[in-house]
Amino acid sequence: SDGYSYVEFNNNIYTHPSKISDDEFLVLETKVLSYEKCQEILGPSCRINELSPEVYEARYRKNIEDLINSHRPAEETATTLLKEFRFNFDEFKKCKPSLMGLIDEIPMEMASGDYNRGNKYINANDYIIESPIMKEMYVSDKYRPLAEFLGCTDVSDIYYSDIDYDISEVTDTDIEDILGYFKHYIDILSEMFTDGLISEEQIEKYDLQFLINDEDLEEDDEDEEFPGKRVSNAYLLKKHIMNQFVNNPNPYIKKKRIVWEPTSEVNKSTYTTAMYGSKNNDNKCFCQMCKKRVNKTYIERNDIQKKPKYGWEQMYLCLCLNCSKDYIYLRNNQTVWKNFIDEIKNTVITDQDTIDINIGNRTITFTATHLAEVQEIIKIEAKDESI
Repeated sequence: SDGYSYVEFNNNIYTHPSKISDDEFLVLETKVLSYEKCQEILGPSCRINELSPEVYEARYRKNIEDLINSHRPAEETATTLLKEFRFNFDEFKKCKPSLMGLIDEIPMEMASGDYNRGNKYINANDYIIESPIMKEMYVSDKYRPLAEFLGCTDVSDIYYSDIDYDISEVTDTDIEDILGYFKHYIDILSEMFTDGLISEEQIEKYDLQFLINDEDLEEDDEDEEFPGKRVSNAYLLKKHIMNQFVNNPNPYIKKKRIVWEPTSEVNKSTYTTAMYGSKNNDNKCFCQMCKKRVNKTYIERNDIQKKPKYGWEQMYLCLCLNCSKDYIYLRNNQTVWKNFIDEIKNTVITDQDTIDINIGNRTITFTATHLAEVQEIIKIEAKDESI
């Protein structure tokens, strides 16, 4: 702007019909030295390019990338990027492909108030999440438009492996929010349990027994012998039992109980045997959960619903004694049971013979006919409730 000056040749020199040099670019003054003469002096190995919009875009993109890769404090970098996004969007949006490739390096303010790099998500459904763990995983409302622009996905879709920082503890609030809002809660809680982050008290409090694998229990029992205890003093033993009988006999008495049953008896075994009975052995049925063939004596017919309104022979499962107990545990967990019923209702049946429905960390296998009838019954009962 003050005239012209002589500088050592460098790659930051361009030509332009009207622009003059600034802090970013040097423009050749062709009235002093023509482009042709300059190019003749430089030779074919060096070339002066025109200062085009593409050059400006490339320089802007490089500046943004240098900012992201710099050692500036995370908050400073995040604030500068947000300002560029808000007030220089036309230029900023041209950098979108390269920025999406650097998304894990871009710092943003999280819902916790911390400025983090790494994996980041948005709270797309505006859930009220108080979990300290999950607040480190999704961005604050201020940064949400930027995160959405760069393709960040919904936090409720994450898996445990997406949590890319060390978890020191899992609070009750964490468990409640994970059960309430996160689609892959089984994966998250199972891995947390495996890592020793969930206590026995939390297992009991939130009915998370389904996280405990049978294999884990068997490993603990491998080398343990059957317990034994000798009678050390027969006289004292007899005296203790007699005193207990005299002072606190605790007799049985008759009590009346209310039993919830349909008006007419439903033959639970007929339908389930027709669906899951063994073709090779009339005395055996397949368990819908473990898929083992079990003697009918050790098969239980569990009601699919918690509080059935009508008696239907189709609304029972065929489960062995072990799996029956597991099903009761799983059904008592409101989140697990709701997801189970929702999956039953939303499963599309085409030409399958069998269909697997997830319940907690287990699977129940239905014949396609059985599942289709269950779906229709649920629809009918839903309409009946709305009348």
